[in-house]
Amino acid sequence: MDYRDPGGRTLELVVSRIASTSPERRRGVLVVGPIGRGESSLWMPSEARKAFGGTRIPELYDVVGLDLRGVGASSPVSCGLTAAELPARHPAASGSIEDSVAASRAVADRCGKRIGDLLPHMGTVTVARDLDRVRQALGVARFTYYGGWYGSFLGVAYDSLFPGRVDRMVLDSPVDPARFGYATARMEGPGVEAGFGDFARWLAERPAAYRLGATERDVRNTVLGMITELDAAPWTGPGGQVITGNDVRTVAAAAALHRFYWLDPEPGKTGAASWLRMVHERDNAASGARLAARALHQTKTGAEDNGHVAEQAGNCVDGSWPRDVDQYRRLVARDRKAYPLTGGMPANITPCAFWPATSAEPPVRPDRNGARTILVVGAERSPVTPHTAILGTARALGARPGVVTVDSNDHLIGFFRQSPCANRRVDVFLATGAIPRNPQRCPDPRNP
Repeated sequence: MDYRDPGGRTLELVVSRIASTSPERRRGVLVVGPIGRGESSLWMPSEARKAFGGTRIPELYDVVGLDLRGVGASSPVSCGLTAAELPARHPAASGSIEDSVAASRAVADRCGKRIGDLLPHMGTVTVARDLDRVRQALGVARFTYYGGWYGSFLGVAYDSLFPGRVDRMVLDSPVDPARFGYATARMEGPGVEAGFGDFARWLAERPAAYRLGATERDVRNTVLGMITELDAAPWTGPGGQVITGNDVRTVAAAAALHRFYWLDPEPGKTGAASWLRMVHERDNAASGARLAARALHQTKTGAEDNGHVAEQAGNCVDGSWPRDVDQYRRLVARDRKAYPLTGGMPANITPCAFWPATSAEPPVRPDRNGARTILVVGAERSPVTPHTAILGTARALGARPGVVTVDSNDHLIGFFRQSPCANRRVDVFLATGAIPRNPQRCPDPRNP
């Protein structure tokens, strides 16, 4: 548990592995990092195998995923909280954060009492040490790494802590290591506004199908009008399910995040475009489709509170978070006006404001002087890792990375293979190590 006390308490890490399709051509191990700090990653190798199908990657690498300490199958953490006791992501319809303050304080207090001895050892530097234990268990001197979103933050920490042990590294939709914490969280407000523009333009090109408006501005005003109406008077469908303004905000944010959320993902599940049309027209089918639409933006692992607690336990000790409740009140009120599609959610208070622990290990500075073996890729209008985060990551790593940006809103655009132009550069890099000499900009990929 604590690397300063090797004879003390231990934790178990669970790893998944899919072997290379061609042992004679295998060049090594590709570790696929987690997308979020509190999300299971055991499924990532199978997803990566599908994503890179038709390329040389499946034959060149064994693909490995893992649940980080405290997550899923790896000594999962829990503070004994039910889903109802976890803080809501959004402020109340009125803009009040008082319920969030009370719930966040209660979560921090409960976790301090229940797993307080573990909390200082949940930071990314400690997780990076776990990753090196995985490397040792795999029996390799170096490995190739693919990290998206939080996984990029972990990859930068690992490479800086253990220089020379990463062969090649892709940082997809990276978190700016200099801004991790509340500053990064608040970026989602302007990010959703920008990313939603792509979705609104697409809807405006299909007015007969979705009936939400014939211009980007019309669509945006329609959705904001729905939010205002449902904040004031939530709609109860025939099955008793209630649809609120925050439900519309959640689906709008999901659409801003990924283009594959726009259309119905599969039979029986409703995509953002259809769901918004149904809610706008008060189609009773929207009430039954609500859970499918909201599930686009949610991931759960293990116990009821496992994902939330693991995420908070890592984020709270890694990042900088205000402790002044009034500061959250002011910034939520400001952001609700500036970025109405998210209603102040990115600025909302979390348990980090009251977290009872700090990291047992200080953060590491990104290594600016290592080998040029890093490729940074991302969409310019990703709501959570916009162009500024891509540039911040590249700046933190000095002259080391190649940089590929895409004229798109798609988060994790490389892993989910949303840009043929970016795909080619990622594939070539993983197969050969070749990095573009100059920053590359890929055009907007085709709409769904």
